[in-house]
Amino acid sequence: MLRARNMTQRDLAARMGVSTVSLNKMLKGNPTIPRLEQIAQILNVRVSDLLDEGQPVNIPQPERPALNIIGKFRCPKCGAQLSIIPTPSRREK
Repeated sequence: MLRARNMTQRDLAARMGVSTVSLNKMLKGNPTIPRLEQIAQILNVRVSDLLDEGQPVNIPQPERPALNIIGKFRCPKCGAQLSIIPTPSRREK
């Protein structure tokens, strides 16, 4: 995220008023909400953007019946793999 803004950790630390060592400890540990808000404001992003960058979010999903997948494609905007499944007709409901 810093690279995208042509910033280094040193630049961010200077804007936050902390040392690079302190910033590094924050980023590798558990920063406080006010510090996350400060970083988000400097980078012009949401706090949630800071929390999930580069880390997959694993949310357990309930078991579902197998789907009859009739096709797959990639979203041109985000690159996500999407599946095409038929919807039941009104008679099948």
